[in-house]
Amino acid sequence: MVATEDIPLVGREAEIAELHQALERAVKYETPQSIVLVGSQGVGKTRLVQHWLAEVQEQQVGVRVYQGAPTQGGSHGPFNQILRARFGVRDGDEAGQETLRSEVEGVLQDRRVAEVVHFIGTYVGVKVADNPFLRAMGESADQHDQVARTVLTRFLEEDAAVSPMVMVVEDLQEADDATLSLFRHLAETLEGAPVVLVGSCRPSLFVREPHFTTMDAEVLRLDLPLLQPDASEAQLGHLLGGVAEVPAKLVDKAVALSGGNPLFLEQLARILMDRGIVALEGEALSLDEEGLEKIDLPLSVEEAVQARVDLLNPAELDVLQKAACVGSVFWAEALICLSRLQQEVEYKVDVWMADVLNRTILDILESLEQRDYVLKLPDSSISGATEYAFKNNLERKLIDSMVHPGRREQYHLFAAQWLETRLEERSEAQLEELGDHYEQGGYSRRAAFCYIFAGSKARSRYANAQSARFYKRGIDLLELHDTFSKLEALNNLGDVLTVLGRNEEAVEHFSEMLHYAWLLDHKPKGGAAHRRLGTTFCTLGDYEKANTHLHNALHLFKVSGDASGLAATMDDVGRLHWLKGEYEQALEFHRQAMDLKRGLGDRAEIAVSLTSIGRVHQDSGSFAAALDCYVEALEIRKEVGDKRGMVDSLAHLGGVHRAQSDYGKARDLLTEALDLAQEMGARLDEAALRISLADAQLQLGQPGEAEEQLQAAEAITSELGDRRLRADCCRTMAEVRLALGDLAAAGEHAAEALDIVEALELTPEMGMALRVQGEVFAARELTEENKEHTLVLFRRAISLFTELGNDLELARSFAAMADYHDRCGEWEDADHFRSSADEIFSRLA
Repeated sequence: MVATEDIPLVGREAEIAELHQALERAVKYETPQSIVLVGSQGVGKTRLVQHWLAEVQEQQVGVRVYQGAPTQGGSHGPFNQILRARFGVRDGDEAGQETLRSEVEGVLQDRRVAEVVHFIGTYVGVKVADNPFLRAMGESADQHDQVARTVLTRFLEEDAAVSPMVMVVEDLQEADDATLSLFRHLAETLEGAPVVLVGSCRPSLFVREPHFTTMDAEVLRLDLPLLQPDASEAQLGHLLGGVAEVPAKLVDKAVALSGGNPLFLEQLARILMDRGIVALEGEALSLDEEGLEKIDLPLSVEEAVQARVDLLNPAELDVLQKAACVGSVFWAEALICLSRLQQEVEYKVDVWMADVLNRTILDILESLEQRDYVLKLPDSSISGATEYAFKNNLERKLIDSMVHPGRREQYHLFAAQWLETRLEERSEAQLEELGDHYEQGGYSRRAAFCYIFAGSKARSRYANAQSARFYKRGIDLLELHDTFSKLEALNNLGDVLTVLGRNEEAVEHFSEMLHYAWLLDHKPKGGAAHRRLGTTFCTLGDYEKANTHLHNALHLFKVSGDASGLAATMDDVGRLHWLKGEYEQALEFHRQAMDLKRGLGDRAEIAVSLTSIGRVHQDSGSFAAALDCYVEALEIRKEVGDKRGMVDSLAHLGGVHRAQSDYGKARDLLTEALDLAQEMGARLDEAALRISLADAQLQLGQPGEAEEQLQAAEAITSELGDRRLRADCCRTMAEVRLALGDLAAAGEHAAEALDIVEALELTPEMGMALRVQGEVFAARELTEENKEHTLVLFRRAISLFTELGNDLELARSFAAMADYHDRCGEWEDADHFRSSADEIFSRLA
């Protein structure tokens, strides 16, 4: 029988034409094209794509083609394969970093190659040693994925400008969320380049992702129907050896049973030839009509697969059962080892039989390859091993289900150990594969450590969602006697979850960490758990719980003599007091933290405390003291190369100049900080800086420019879910819309800002939101009802700032109240509030 890949493609002329036209549009107009092929199992999606690609490479000189498909484990698996092929990087390639750098330089010349290599390296699985961006981003790892996507998109555009590119991702229904998200991102954001992005999937994808092809970009969806009867007849003729005429009885029966499903048709043809019902005599086809009538043909693809498996002899089935346990891809050498294990366990054979087993198994595999059960691959992912793959995944699944449970456990355990001897540089996908084998082999502890190690590797390249999944799998397998290992993994998992914004889940795991630390009486770990719980509850706005946990952490760090942990926690407590507007208490804790850090000589941490102290001075109106702290912190951060810290210091310096009404200087400092934040991909920092910059631009009489900054900040805060920054953005947008005379929009933004800060119980921000909402009401019609509401809002703001001791915001509220009394014609009241405001502004200046 002719192999499927060797026969012509029939019944797909329209779809092939659509694909060619898409490539032509991409090349002619330099416009990226995105296509999703949708079809049921066996309808021929892969054959269609491969046929089209063969024609492309034959007809279109210079078009590069890269393909990927979901594999077991590994985030962005298909794109990892595509990019590795593009850059020529292979597993275990020690020169991978240099290869990647050389290829990037070839496209970008000297333009920011280091940054591109770092971010693309996270997809390729190449970690750039001693990378400045890894250090600079610090706790901003949650922003890394978005920056990496943007860098990859821009690189692909530049790369495609050299020569057109086709990227194919198969079986999207089996892809992880990260792959689907990246596919969507590329489809939506690639522009100005001859790129064709093709995905194939079964309809089941749309149960999981109902709107996958509904993107912010034009996506061509091609639904592949079953073959028409004439195309099915032609396909059958090709399968049976390319005969010109196929007996009508055979055609009718095969077409009726298959319904036009190419895979089912192929399975039927194989069964008929394997059982001698159909035979080739020269170039003619002979049909045993009596046999055709008597044979019990399958009625479904599943039955056809079962019939094919039933044709295997015991030795062939045994080899394929071992192969199925290894995976959809397997190695002849692994099967030899599993056969030795079976002999050792079942027959107590302890002699070296490699030569006999080697020849026997290779002969069986050769026979299975000729009959299209397996495919020998030209290149092996494991050096020195012969790699094969199952031709039909349904056959593999059925064969795997037939393995005796006891044998399956032995095979998985031994397959894992064989792989461990062959895998040198273990990727996340390989570590997960090892973990799966160990887990199914009953060696849970070893499986757990494979998953945890995979989690750490994923975390190091900022694949946080993948990292959390690996850590969870590992932790669930660890028993009580591995409590200390569980402690470390729980800490890492909690950190990753907070980066992902899944704070409630993080609390669960930090609480579990705390429990195990208590069981071991490990006070430093207990302190770390309490501290992480405290900072997480602080983020959640539950200040009471945050305070309890942070003070418990202080106690444990004190009794255990952990000065570093104690200093860091003191800063956390100071920040909690600052958030609550308790400035004296905040200063006390920050100063104690800095004294400890000076004793430890930790320059980077000293800068953290200096910034915290400066922030409290600034909100208290002590601008000179705040400037001293910020300048010293900036010098330290420049000295130690802390780019993230430099952004923070520049932002705070800009904030002081804003508070002192030096908006030009503030704008320059904030712009410098924004450029650095964007260079690093620190997106939360970018949002905060855009909000501050918008305020400075508004004060400089540039409301249009301010609005553009706020729109960009709003997009970031919405995406990353930071409610505090969202409130700041809404409040500043209300001021901008007010300056532009749009009272309705200003009122909506002000109300949203107040709702958020009240829910989060952020007292200083609540006062600012009340003041801005008061300014909105003050600009409305002068009615008694509006006047009463306006004065209530201003008075509430003044009361809060008086209680907090925030003189700057108090002065701004007095000035707003004075302006409103002026508008109402109440000159005496206006003079009173303006005098109070001027006195504070003069003192602060």
